[in-house]
Amino acid sequence: MITPLFSVIIPIYNSEIYLKKCIKSVTDQKHIKTEIILIDDCSTDNSLKVCNSFKDDKSVNIIHHKKNLGVSITRNDGILAAQGKYILFLDSDDWLYPGCLRGIEKLITKEPKTEVVIGRFNSDGFPFSNETLFKNISSKAFNAKKFFTHINHLDWRPMIIWHYIVKRSLINNEKLYFVDVKNGEDEEFGARLLCSMKLISLYKKNYYWHKTRREDSLRYSRDKKSTESYLKVLVEYYRFVSKIPLSYDKKVFMTKCINFAYGEIAARIILHNKSEIKKLSSMLKKYLNESKISLNEIKNKDIYSLLKNKNISQQKNLISKNILSKIRKAKFKYSEIYIYCAAVHGVATLNILQKNKLKVTALVDDNLDIEKQTLVNIDVINGKTFLKIKKKERSKILILVCQQTAKTFDIITKKLELKGVNSNQIIHVMY
Repeated sequence: MITPLFSVIIPIYNSEIYLKKCIKSVTDQKHIKTEIILIDDCSTDNSLKVCNSFKDDKSVNIIHHKKNLGVSITRNDGILAAQGKYILFLDSDDWLYPGCLRGIEKLITKEPKTEVVIGRFNSDGFPFSNETLFKNISSKAFNAKKFFTHINHLDWRPMIIWHYIVKRSLINNEKLYFVDVKNGEDEEFGARLLCSMKLISLYKKNYYWHKTRREDSLRYSRDKKSTESYLKVLVEYYRFVSKIPLSYDKKVFMTKCINFAYGEIAARIILHNKSEIKKLSSMLKKYLNESKISLNEIKNKDIYSLLKNKNISQQKNLISKNILSKIRKAKFKYSEIYIYCAAVHGVATLNILQKNKLKVTALVDDNLDIEKQTLVNIDVINGKTFLKIKKKERSKILILVCQQTAKTFDIITKKLELKGVNSNQIIHVMY
């Protein structure tokens, strides 16, 4: 048997509708040096039946879990089963563009020391693509220093796992396995992966199509399991940076990843009740005791406070106080408040304001799928609808833009200012 060049790992759970198209997007590549690892994570629909329809294909390896273990463990099982030189992660309702594997093979043949390839992806939801990564670059291959300079300039984070093609030896040598959490496992894996590699190449042609799963969107998840996940991810980041010496550029990058994870925690804990907060504090203590990380190097005072005191209730009060302080400093007499974000950060801000008897007229979000929904007893409208409000009425509105990056805040601010909204009407809310 030919030793595979690529191992395509497809974790599967209740995705029978799209699964055949997903698998065929790999088999139709007709790339004889590719193996496909299908891992059914105890699906309750006909996903396993779809998998078994490919059992006569010698390139397909079917693994069936006897109980549901989650996507992180499923991917790790795929890594352990893989025989290929490079590993690809393909979600079971997504697909690969025709001919991409041959294109990537040509790329790594020219750059045989490549440990990671990033392919161009497109999606029907956020993030819509990674095209900014490919703009204004002349080279296809980057050493680590050059790549981190590039992505730090873009204010870019790893976010998702599906655009990576990774040398299996790098995963094994650096023990790059997924942390068992509900949310944030992609970004945490991607951060460690990028900090561990020496040479990365960019595949500029279309590689991957991602179908957005609205019900699973991280931007909207508010359950306790999601918050637990980000607490664990935050601790794992500090475990990693305490063990591995990092260059200045890598430290800048990791700081952004750490701050993002904290922002996800900070917004979510606003929305938990006392009982949930108590349980989350216990989980945080457990994670910290297991990790044995030192807190001495933590420069972010909010994160330091959280990890030192392990008191999420206290942190919740501090976060609320900071947000209210920003609003009370507004040098503008307003009659209405709009919150520009219907994801978890916007909902958290709404919660803080309502508990302090500040009335919010509506949440604004550019995601068209959620317009006209009602969230926490107020309307959700999109940006275009907001800008249809008469200019005279709009001049009396205070707008809280809840965004975790300065770049995204600037984009929204410029759009609002072009429509006649004054800068003193806009407040940047970060968690």
